Amino acid sequence: MFGDWIDAGPDADDSMVQSALDHLLGSAGEYLRAQSR
Repeated sequence: MFGDWIDAGPDADDSMVQSALDHLLGSAGEYLRAQSR
């Protein structure tokens, strides 16, 4: 998924940026929940 975003470079549209951020935040949230156990 990030590969697509990086390939698009400056041409990446807002929806691609948003999905990348959503993915990042989701991954960070899962990681933090795992650490807090």
